Amino acid sequence: MLRNEFLMAGLTLCAVACVDAETETGDTKEGATAQSAERESLVYEPGFSSGGFEYDPSEGIAAGGLDGVETEKGIEVKSPVRAEDCGSDQKGVFPGTTHFGDLTDLSEIPSRVEFVTGDVIISADAKVTSLEALRCIVTIGGTLQIEGLPGVKRFNMPRLVAAGDLEIDSMKGLHSVSMPALKMLDSLSVTKAPALERLWMPRVKVLNQGLNLEDIAVFSLEGTLPRLESAGSVALMDLPQLEALDHAPIDLAGGDLTLSGLDGLETLDGFPFDAVGSIEISQNADLLSTIGATVLDDADVLIAENPALVDLKILSGVVALDALELSTNKALSTVEDLASLDAVAGDLVIDDHPALVDYSGIFGLAEVGGDLRITGAQALSVDELGTLEANVSAIAVEGDVVVAGVE
Repeated sequence: MLRNEFLMAGLTLCAVACVDAETETGDTKEGATAQSAERESLVYEPGFSSGGFEYDPSEGIAAGGLDGVETEKGIEVKSPVRAEDCGSDQKGVFPGTTHFGDLTDLSEIPSRVEFVTGDVIISADAKVTSLEALRCIVTIGGTLQIEGLPGVKRFNMPRLVAAGDLEIDSMKGLHSVSMPALKMLDSLSVTKAPALERLWMPRVKVLNQGLNLEDIAVFSLEGTLPRLESAGSVALMDLPQLEALDHAPIDLAGGDLTLSGLDGLETLDGFPFDAVGSIEISQNADLLSTIGATVLDDADVLIAENPALVDLKILSGVVALDALELSTNKALSTVEDLASLDAVAGDLVIDDHPALVDYSGIFGLAEVGGDLRITGAQALSVDELGTLEANVSAIAVEGDVVVAGVE
């Protein structure tokens, strides 16, 4: 018996049943109809709130294209995708085994297909205003790629459980994406959808190949992937509505982390990322403060072009780094948070900080495996530059040592 568990808007699915993948000889049409009726009946428990983001059960059901009424057991709904609308009653054959390659015409998708062994790629067609043709799909063996469909406002796949990669790009009219049953996914990339406020995938726990969110309007990581536990990499870029990194720990297992263009962030409070391999914190207009995190030990760190940043607390307590570059953080006046740093395996670069007067945080360094470059030290006089150069000369540096003010 193939069973799907649906989770919608922070709601826990109590019961759901699907049609048997391979019916035995002697099954009747009436028997299949009874199974269909069983699958239609879904019950959800009440929702929850987290990080100030309210999950309304009725709103969540509506976002997934479901109609529901509140009962003593929770919220009882009927799926808009009825069992008899997907698949068939043929004996011995589970329907929807057609292989697809790239698709440019939705009419190529049989309206009742459930399993796709290849890719589903739909792009650059202004005439497409609905992705209803995908409503029955349960699994996609390859990539699901949707791009350049300006007329599509909602994209809901209530039955999709597994896919290889999911890519959504250049969807300027898209407001909502809901995949409440999706559980298995290698990677997720959603880019250039500036109106997208709701991106809801509440069952995904692992993204082995990574997460990329760029130029969309979601304001909560917790409200997007609440169960995410690990990812090969994470890139959060140009998300003007994102106000907090409100999430349980996410293990990157040495992968890359990019936090860039997050103009709604004032701090990195709640920083959820563990085992970071490299991190870029850049071009965050209102970022005032970071936080201490020893999970950055042995990481490659770039902190650049954050005009309001006044501290480096995310590096407080860190003992060793692979590389460190600090560049053009105009308000930064001290690097005292680097006081625990003992070694940098590669280059250490501090460049273009017009307010930086206190470099004492790096004086405790024992060794730098690459170059040590301090340039654009605009706030220091000639004498102060000489003192700085004398202090860093005590550090064992494998590469070049450069200390310079304004050229």
